[in-house]
Amino acid sequence: MNSETKAIRSLILEMVHRAKVSHVGAAFSIIEIVYVLYKEIMNINPSMVDDENRDRFILSKAHGSAALYGTLAYFDFFDKSLLEGYCV
Repeated sequence: MNSETKAIRSLILEMVHRAKVSHVGAAFSIIEIVYVLYKEIMNINPSMVDDENRDRFILSKAHGSAALYGTLAYFDFFDKSLLEGYCV
């Protein structure tokens, strides 16, 4: 676990605690995978999300959605303040 995945885990915990709902274990179990996909493997840039040649990621593990939202916010795909509306 590196400092970036620790930061994303913190975002997840804050988000889930605020919402008083979610599956922390499911999110934590995939955080490293989602992190590596967005950091090192996928061809996607937060400033060019409309690029038709970008990679797309589909998460079918709905109980792990907090990991995806936390990762997207961490990499500035949207403002972290939007996480405050998770499950509200």
